[in-house]
Amino acid sequence: MRKLFITLLALAFACPAFAGWGSTPPYTSPWIDKAEANGVVYLLRSFPFELARYDLATKSWLAPIELASSPRSLATLPDGLVIAFGTKVSRFDFNGGNEQILENAWADPSDIAADDGYLFVFKNREIQSIRLSDGVQVDLYTSFGGYDTPDEVALSPGANQLFGWNVGLSPSDILRIGYDPATGLIEDAALSSPYHGDYPRGGKLWVEPSGQRLFDRAGIAYRGVDLTYISGLGGYVRDAVFRTGQTLLARDDRAALLDANQRELGVVDGLGEIHGVAFAGNDAVIFGGIDGTTVTVRPLASFEKPQVVEPSSPHAAYAPTHAAISDAGVAHLFQLGTSTVHRFDVNAWSYLPSIGLPPETDFVSLDTLNQRLYVAQTSGRISVVPQGGTRDTFLSHAPPDLITLGAMDNHVMTADLTGAWESHRVFNGTSGLETDWMDWNYGAQNFTWSRSLRRQFFFRDGTSPIDLHYEEVSADGHIVGEGESPLHGGVEAVYPIRVQPAGAYVLLGSGQIFDGISIALLGSLGESMTDAAWVGTSLFTMRPSTVAGRSELVRWSSAFVAANRITIPGTPVALFAHAGQIIAVTRVDGFVRFFRYAASLTGLNVSSTLHASHELAPAGTPLTWNGSVSNEGTSATPVTITISFNQLPTSLTLICEIDGTPIACAAGTPIPESLNSGSSFSLQAFGNMPSTSEPLIAQLTAAVSDDRPEDNQATATVQPDHRIFWSGFEGN
Repeated sequence: MRKLFITLLALAFACPAFAGWGSTPPYTSPWIDKAEANGVVYLLRSFPFELARYDLATKSWLAPIELASSPRSLATLPDGLVIAFGTKVSRFDFNGGNEQILENAWADPSDIAADDGYLFVFKNREIQSIRLSDGVQVDLYTSFGGYDTPDEVALSPGANQLFGWNVGLSPSDILRIGYDPATGLIEDAALSSPYHGDYPRGGKLWVEPSGQRLFDRAGIAYRGVDLTYISGLGGYVRDAVFRTGQTLLARDDRAALLDANQRELGVVDGLGEIHGVAFAGNDAVIFGGIDGTTVTVRPLASFEKPQVVEPSSPHAAYAPTHAAISDAGVAHLFQLGTSTVHRFDVNAWSYLPSIGLPPETDFVSLDTLNQRLYVAQTSGRISVVPQGGTRDTFLSHAPPDLITLGAMDNHVMTADLTGAWESHRVFNGTSGLETDWMDWNYGAQNFTWSRSLRRQFFFRDGTSPIDLHYEEVSADGHIVGEGESPLHGGVEAVYPIRVQPAGAYVLLGSGQIFDGISIALLGSLGESMTDAAWVGTSLFTMRPSTVAGRSELVRWSSAFVAANRITIPGTPVALFAHAGQIIAVTRVDGFVRFFRYAASLTGLNVSSTLHASHELAPAGTPLTWNGSVSNEGTSATPVTITISFNQLPTSLTLICEIDGTPIACAAGTPIPESLNSGSSFSLQAFGNMPSTSEPLIAQLTAAVSDDRPEDNQATATVQPDHRIFWSGFEGN
């Protein structure tokens, strides 16, 4: 922990909006208690009064055991069952017969747990130990005020320990109380977790028979030996079962298989509402439906990576919410809610295949050095798409609820709601190992990594007064330093945060400029910006133009005086520097466009784009082409534009405009025009796929002498689909 020196006065002026755990989401199980013995799963129900039974060997329901009164809790013994009721506690054989009332056991307990020879009864902040051989009470545990007495209890026969949450105390802690299996005597003192409210009160607990690991409903794994944090579990848990080397979890609509280190081995998606799980040899038995009686059996070998969405087209309209470019020049654009990352190679000036992510994806962050894409959900699941890959692979589990993710070359940092205020965690980007944790922290909405300084910059969002902070991270993934601006209230905290590559300056979206080392305020640009990039020591910014639907690019002198301004089509999305050039990304009529400029922001450049609605189409398919020719230079340019096809589509119609004004055009006929700086020729073509054995190739050409002729021509190809269909079957 850190910042233990913070005074009450400081606390009064720094109150994080994220601080404090909310309660674990409400959930009502269709049964009161669940246990397993001799290959049978027992489900204790309050209505009707019964004990449902499922045979794991035959994978079928056995006749339920009807109960005479309302049950409270269930425990299993080597030779039978113990059930607590409102008026009694009784032993039964496994078929529900031979009831023996334990006369000395407290009636209406809050919970019970049993080892081979002893029953532990919990009630009114006390624990009673009953010897099962003769029903005699052998011990009574109590604590000062009863606060160190657990409820919602799980028992580990291998460790001879009782685990549970303490009663009536805030903040709530997990407790561990030992007992002697030979005498039934309960240890006098309880061990509590070292966190005292840093983690949520998860309620239901599941403990590994050996006692080494303890899971809770909030989705946190603890060590049984000292109740310290191990990892997250990838979301809130409804049920958990253990066996050597594997754990099976039930979540809202997903079953997950984990290894002994909580690493995800696979999941089964789309199960609807599920409540419980069990191992049955090489199968998983999953209890679902409203009442938990709908059983799904899945081979463990069928557990695989979570489902991902089918990637959308980068040529359709979308609004990126996160954009970054790798050192190799591949831009990655992500829109929250679509679970798709589009990739654009600025060297080839073309799109790469888009990446479909799990549908619940909330965060992405690009490792610009290794071109690895980190992906995360608020549930705490972190995965990674390796360089050149199109599918994510599990990396690690942080605690839920995750609030930020930020790549740091070979590591990734997260922010979550655990700890005193919030926590930042560091994970190895290859192994997934958590290498450091720092609480007494802040709920940053975004991280910005400086490779040269090895600092992660962020605002302490939700805290008053807001400030600019950093944490320094070593090459082995440890947080080795921290700092903040000395202003304490003078920071105009507007995202993004952009750091000069050498680390000399930190620029905020508000235009304020800070020293990268001391974090002292140096001055301001005097205007805000949407994004910024450096080419060498030259700063470039982008912001909305005063002209609707356009963006302004500014090149700044070393004294941070505007040296050159130009306007370009579209509203701002992102600004990158690559290979000594400026890459601007905007949205034009809802469509994402890329523009490339020399660092001088001068010169001539005309850029052509063309996209077809289909890549493969049988004869007669309606097709649409969308194209543009834009003057991205700084002065008016004469240009001759031609749209041509290697063979004409049938029923071809062309619609051409310059800056929204219609002009006449025809396929194959050159169109001489003079495009002003920032002006754009747009084309829409409609037609049907001709009957052909050759590809249908469309070309949009801009004949012009400019500085970068490589993007003067754009091509869109539609391959003919020759597959034959008859009688509902596909043939060749």
